[in-house]
Parts: sequence; structure tokens; C-alpha cells
Amino acid sequence: MKDLARRARATVRRHPVAADSAIALAFAAAALLGVAAIYDDLRANLAEILESDPSFRLPAAATAVLAMLVMTLPLAGRRRFPLSVCIVVTGAYLISVGVLKVPEPGVTLLAASLAIYSAAAYGHRRFRTLVLGLCVGGILAELARQLYLVNSEIRPLLQSFVLVYNVAVLALPWVAGTVIRSLRESKQELADRAVELQW
Repeated sequence: MKDLARRARATVRRHPVAADSAIALAFAAAALLGVAAIYDDLRANLAEILESDPSFRLPAAATAVLAMLVMTLPLAGRRRFPLSVCIVVTGAYLISVGVLKVPEPGVTLLAASLAIYSAAAYGHRRFRTLVLGLCVGGILAELARQLYLVNSEIRPLLQSFVLVYNVAVLALPWVAGTVIRSLRESKQELADRAVELQW
């Protein structure tokens, strides 16, 4: 088992773009399956939904598919272009959920978490904190809008719990990415010192 894990890790290190592409495709497939299930359920209950909310409009399926692909496929470049990927994934999430009102599966928040982790772990030092702050802040602002304005009938304690939970869900990848980057930089610094001492 350890040998298999070691070989898998070595393969990912040798082919990071292929590994990231496979991850992006897996996220895209999960998001598309989730949207298909949500749309199927909404269509089956559309009469009941319209009775309780006559203003409800289900976005076109093509819009939902495009939104899911824009939120997930950029993850293929998460190590090469981490800050750009984080901006694209977050922007797509905010437009999809906040503007287009695409009913989305929780997979997209996981995709955003991976983009946040990647930006923290691989992003350029100069812009990393700014991009991460804007992306995480944007997602949290949209979640707060949904909790407190759109779904205001939810009890305040539950609203607060859901918001705090999502703060943790979005902060953990940022912290994990920062720790991994710090460990990688420390390891490289030790290797550089060892080379200097050999001379």
C-alpha cells in the first residue's frame, strides 16, 4: 500500500498538469451530475414551486452547464496560474449564484476551496493576499446575502452557524495552502544551505 501511494505521488510530481486536468475533469463531472439532479428535481416539482413563488424562473440548462464548466475546468491550471484560476473560479461562482441564480451543487464551493488552496500554496507573493482576500470576501459576502436577505425566514442562530461554518470551510484551504508553501520554502532554503556548505 505504501509503495502504491509512493508511486502515485511520484507520478503526480512528474505530471502535475495531467493530474490537475484529471482533478478538474472530476470536479466538472460531479458538478454536471449535481446540476442534472437538481434540475430534474426542480422540473418534477415546478408546479408546486411556482405556486409558492410565482416569480421563480429556472435558468436555461445550457447556462447551468456553462457555469459549472467555467467554475471547474480552470482548475486544470491551478499550479501554473493559481491566482488567475482563483479569480476565474470565484467570479464564475459569484455570477452563477448571485446573478444568474443557477441552482448549484455544493461541488462548486469545493472547487472554489481548491482554487483558494492553490492560490495560497502557489500564488505569487506580491498579489497572493490581495487576491485571496477579495475572493474569499466575495464568496462570504454572497453567502451572507443569501442567508440574511434571500432566505431571511431562517432562524438567526442557524444563519450565524451557517455563515461561521462557511468562514471555516473557506479559511482552511487558505491556511493549508499557506502552511504547505511555507514548508516547501523552508525545505528549499535548507537544500540551498546544504549546497553552500558543500562548497
